[in-house]
Amino acid sequence: MGAQGTAAENGKHGSEGHQLSGDRPSIRPGKRPRVGSILPSSPSTGHGQVRDEARLLTRQSLDGRTRARKQFDAIARGIASDLGGESELSTVQKHLVEAFAGAAIHVHDKNARLLLGEEVDIVEHCQAISTLVRVAQRIGLRRAVRDITPTVADYVASINEDAK
Repeated sequence: MGAQGTAAENGKHGSEGHQLSGDRPSIRPGKRPRVGSILPSSPSTGHGQVRDEARLLTRQSLDGRTRARKQFDAIARGIASDLGGESELSTVQKHLVEAFAGAAIHVHDKNARLLLGEEVDIVEHCQAISTLVRVAQRIGLRRAVRDITPTVADYVASINEDAK
């Protein structure tokens, strides 16, 4: 190609085939995306920048006072309780519980919009419901049985306390 090169060679596209338009990358066929986070366009250049380190947004970094956050936390706590308590969950189960809670919030929003008479993308709605079902199947649909039998020491202590 000439000395000027193509737009991709001149940085109009990110490395590894990203097209950095705004804050949503599109990937050209046959190219793998670069690992890292995509930052929004800078006002001066209009091009996004790819950072090497990931800047992740976590649930803990969000304001816990929003209605959605409270609903999310209630769903996650309820499921964890059904499974024997958070301390009994594996790391994978904890992530599945959070995934279910997030998908449930999405489905609740779509259901509310539907009830308000708003137009809802039926394919998107069905996919969200299907995701809920698949995650629920992985987590388990039955409550875990918890052993609440007191230890011998606890039983003796309660008898001694009752005798007083």
